[in-house]
Amino acid sequence: MKKREKKPPKGTPANLAELLKGNQQGYEIRTGYSLQLKHGLMGYFPAIYKQTEGRADIVVTFDRELMQEVWKTMSPRRSQLDESQFFVNQQTGVCYPMLGNTKYEQEHSEPIVFLTREEFVQLMAADPHPFEWAPGLIGNDMSLAEFRQTLEAAAREYGVSLPQ
Repeated sequence: MKKREKKPPKGTPANLAELLKGNQQGYEIRTGYSLQLKHGLMGYFPAIYKQTEGRADIVVTFDRELMQEVWKTMSPRRSQLDESQFFVNQQTGVCYPMLGNTKYEQEHSEPIVFLTREEFVQLMAADPHPFEWAPGLIGNDMSLAEFRQTLEAAAREYGVSLPQ
C-alpha cells in the first residue's frame, strides 16, 4: 500500500495568518470540497488519507466530481459533501481553509496539500480504498448499527436513557 508522502513545500507559510502578512502572489480564493461524517454529535470527522505518517491529512480538492469519486471509495457511512472557501496556490498545490476572520482562526488554518486527479489515479492504482474516515471515539469504519449498540451500552453503563 502506497503511503501519501505529500507535504507542503519548504517555505510554505505555517498558517493563513503568516500568509496574509507576507506575499500572497499566486494565491486565489476558490471553493473547495471535502467530506465529513454526519452524526449529530460534537466533533469533526472528515475523510482522510490512509497511511499518512503520524498525521491525519484531510482530503480536499477543487474538483467536485473528483470528490464524488473519492466518496465512492469510502466505507458507507452517513456523510456529507462540504463546500468551503480556501486560499489556493495551484502552482504549489497548497491551500489554506478560510476558517474565519479572527487572528485565532487564521493562525489555526494550516496548509493542506490538495488532491488532484493525477494523484487520485496514482493512489487508486496502489490501493482501491486509499481514503478512510477520521477516527474518533467510536472508530473510523463503524456501521450505524454498531454505533447505536455502542451508544446503548454506554447509556446502560451510566444509567442514561437515549431518545428513541
